[in-house]
Amino acid sequence: MGEGHRQRLLTKYYNGGIRCLCEEEIIEILLFLAIPRKDTRPIAVSLIEKFGNLVGILEASREEISKIDGIGPRSAMTISFMKDLLFYYRKDKRKYFKEASYIDDIGEYLADTYGNEKVEYVFAFYIDEKKRYRACDVISTGQEFSAQLDFVYIEKRAKQHGVRKVVIAHNHPSGLAIPSHADLVATEMAKSYLESMGIELIDHIIFERDDFVSLAESNMMSAEDELSEFFDDWTDKKYGGKLPGKK
Repeated sequence: MGEGHRQRLLTKYYNGGIRCLCEEEIIEILLFLAIPRKDTRPIAVSLIEKFGNLVGILEASREEISKIDGIGPRSAMTISFMKDLLFYYRKDKRKYFKEASYIDDIGEYLADTYGNEKVEYVFAFYIDEKKRYRACDVISTGQEFSAQLDFVYIEKRAKQHGVRKVVIAHNHPSGLAIPSHADLVATEMAKSYLESMGIELIDHIIFERDDFVSLAESNMMSAEDELSEFFDDWTDKKYGGKLPGKK
């Protein structure tokens, strides 16, 4: 199996696009970039056997990939580069979020790209009057969200970008995208401060690897004395009154 197989596979992709390829063939073509002549099918099979699927392969570290027979430094770097390339593609594609679903776009982007982080990340997204994303700042990392939400910095950056709407977001490394009482209180404080400066906090997104929650869409951006009622109602609707992991 040599150049003829490669050409047939590339022709298959050229004529039908990636939808006509199985996962193994996609990995084969990816390996073509790093391995000019060698048969890449056995390597693709080994990668799937080890990591389960294409997602598992892209999520694996370069060191783990290098342990597969037939994978050299160049192949490992190519696979690692592909993951990074996809990250930047998704980031740039979302430069202008669609008005109807920009909250979903932000939530999915964060869950996909930062959902596996072991420490907390706090973000601010700056949104223009047409509900388009203009810029994003990482406000802080590594400490609890409520202790690291810098209202003054967010206000300053919003004005620098010429916008009056902001979305804040942070991850829950614990693995559950459930707002804590501290999250709700910090949201109320941020909302009150930013409104006093002429800036609207339109949402707070909490995310983890497989899920995200929009506090605005969950009706949890309201006054602090109403937060407990909203939290109980939201928990009932999302989890039938029983939090995941609780008996």
